[in-house]
Amino acid sequence: MKKRLFKIFTFLFIAIMAIKVQAQELKFPESFRSNSSLFKGMAISEIPKDIQTKYGINKNPGLVTNIAKARGALFTAKTPGVQAIYLEVWKDPTIKNSDCGYEVAQFASVSELEKVLPKFNSWFYGAILTVQNYLIVVKCVSSKNAEQNIDKMVAYFQKRLGAKLFLDRKKEVEVQVPVTENYVSNLPPPLPPEPKENYTSLAIGDLDSRIANKDGLAYMRTKKREKLAPGKYRASSMAPAFESLVFTIDQDSLLHGDYEYHYAEDYSKSPSKESKLTYDHGVLTSEIVYKDGKLLGSTTFTPSVVKERNDYLITIKTTTKSPSNGDKEVVTVFRNRKPVSKTTTRFRISVIKKDFEKKVLEHYNSKGQLTEFEKPGLIERYATDGKVNYKDEWINDDHFIYTNGKLTKKEIGVKGKQQYLVTEYDEQGKVTREFSRGIEDSIAIANPDEYEGDLSDALFEYYKKKAK
Repeated sequence: MKKRLFKIFTFLFIAIMAIKVQAQELKFPESFRSNSSLFKGMAISEIPKDIQTKYGINKNPGLVTNIAKARGALFTAKTPGVQAIYLEVWKDPTIKNSDCGYEVAQFASVSELEKVLPKFNSWFYGAILTVQNYLIVVKCVSSKNAEQNIDKMVAYFQKRLGAKLFLDRKKEVEVQVPVTENYVSNLPPPLPPEPKENYTSLAIGDLDSRIANKDGLAYMRTKKREKLAPGKYRASSMAPAFESLVFTIDQDSLLHGDYEYHYAEDYSKSPSKESKLTYDHGVLTSEIVYKDGKLLGSTTFTPSVVKERNDYLITIKTTTKSPSNGDKEVVTVFRNRKPVSKTTTRFRISVIKKDFEKKVLEHYNSKGQLTEFEKPGLIERYATDGKVNYKDEWINDDHFIYTNGKLTKKEIGVKGKQQYLVTEYDEQGKVTREFSRGIEDSIAIANPDEYEGDLSDALFEYYKKKAK
């Protein structure tokens, strides 16, 4: 009898353990679907057609397997190693442009997930959880109960799936460090010693705005909005955010020379982000930005000024380099303060050139209507009725611009000469202006979105001093 009871109890124990193990097994994406109470009072968000077309996200709730295509729309799609993403997005019917929901990213294994976890920084609009080989990102934007909804989703996944909270909104989950004899040795190292040169020390908190601008000129000021006296300055802050900046102020309280800024959440990895801006008596001439030792981008501004009788011809060349978006050069010419011409030249690899390899770019609004069409040498824009209301076209190196079907500008190459004959027209087709201009090298597709405003009085006076 005892043996029989022992066998029964053993069988029941094994059965209960099997049921418990089975309950802990996750099925993707079924295990991650929400229940009716989680988003009470909210409705499933509709996915705009332009998002469906551009990013391949067709269903909500839905499963996304083309991760590369979804990179511009989903937070977890930018994370390496993600195999598939399940998403749910809900909206608050009483608030326009509100969304609340989560993404679940599937990895091949727990080790693959753990490889990418150190790369995540503080999550400002939600929280990040992990369970087995899954990463859960919950977020809520522009909702009346955003904070409560985030807490509800975190609690939901913790209770239902045993998920662990990895990052909370606004800051990382705090780890309590016990105060022991070794506590001091666990703190990050201090900031480097002050430079031996004659620097005036400030606290970063004493500066109202790191760079204040007026009419295009840059200067520093204190929290009381007072300009700083001429000299060299260094400002810094300690844990939890290690920041330092070094700059120089000239006799007119304008920035001059190099302005260096460093930022790191962990000083042992400093500088996790750094930038260096160079000013010529308040006028920005270059900017270089790095993050974790990698170049994010750089921009240089090269001016030249020629005086022609009472006029000043000011040429400003802006060169931008970016590993992600490619390189670009823009040349703007001003006569006195007014812009008279602009040339855009792209070199090396750029996002636009990559898109043009597909021959055609199409842009749609939230209603699914085609608003813009681009291909090499042509830009067309459409009104809500589907008619072309703007056309920018290059034909055999000749340039034509049409507005509402009427020619408003043409640039025709002069045979045997390195110049264009430019003609501008009014709405009635009458010639309003005609002049010649030189032919630029490496003309790229016209970009009507780029527009340079007039120079400020302060900048104009600055450039006049550099006239040849």
